[in-house]
Amino acid sequence: MPKLKSPFLSLGAQGSIGDALTFQKSGQSTIARSKPTPSDPYSLAQAYQRWDYKDYAYLWTLNSEAVKQSYRTRASRYHITGFSLWMRENLKALTDIAARWHLDEKTGATVFDSSKQGNNATIFGATPSAGIIDTAYSFDGINDSIRGGIVTPLVLSTFEFYLNTAHAAPLNAGLIGFISPFHAVGFSLISNRPLLLLNGNNYQYFVDVRLLYLDSHWHCWHLYIAGAAQNDIDNCSLTIDGNPIAKSGLPVKTVAPDPWVNLNIGGTSYGNLAGIIDSFSLYTRQLPATLMLRHSLRRYPS
Repeated sequence: MPKLKSPFLSLGAQGSIGDALTFQKSGQSTIARSKPTPSDPYSLAQAYQRWDYKDYAYLWTLNSEAVKQSYRTRASRYHITGFSLWMRENLKALTDIAARWHLDEKTGATVFDSSKQGNNATIFGATPSAGIIDTAYSFDGINDSIRGGIVTPLVLSTFEFYLNTAHAAPLNAGLIGFISPFHAVGFSLISNRPLLLLNGNNYQYFVDVRLLYLDSHWHCWHLYIAGAAQNDIDNCSLTIDGNPIAKSGLPVKTVAPDPWVNLNIGGTSYGNLAGIIDSFSLYTRQLPATLMLRHSLRRYPS
């Protein structure tokens, strides 16, 4: 069915005809060209792009009317909608993503950051494994880790990752550790409890989750930290598979500051993880509950 803004074959025609032709402005002229179609619309790269598109489209709906109007005003000079400008800017910059490792590399010693920040990470012993989204990395619980570049801790807000404890017997500490010379924010597992690291001086437990989520299946974890300087578990939250996890109320205990200055996945000075991790991301914002649930349902191939 024709979808044109002006009559077919007119000088001002724009739009598409089925899957064959598309009419576009090029300077002062209108040109007709074959409609572009991806060679494999179900590829992994296409899936990642669709997921980003859906996320930013949803975040647009959460904007205040004032923010939306500011985009509409700026967009008018380009003759596009405010929504189109919002999507263009956010998809180009991957706004709010401080680092994202898909962990799809099957060879080599580097996992590449797909955000715009260039925080590539180095593999130490971890090996490729079947993941929930293509490839993942397996950690032996002894000395495996993936170490990333320095990411300013004050801009971090949410850790997102998929965890499978298929060969964890027992599960050791060291799931995640993010340390800088002046601040420490991070997350680990000790005695099968999620452990929150704050400022390199204290740690606090969440509820014991060993029977709920450490079950040799894939689960999507989100740890939110409301500012690296907040030395209080009340400013943090843990969500697994879109379900908020209640806090345990266990007492604060003191630990020595960690000397490492990098993000360390799978191994910290507190121990090493026995398990598999896939698709690890760092966001500079708290993710809405709808997005956390949506991310927990992602699969590839589905």
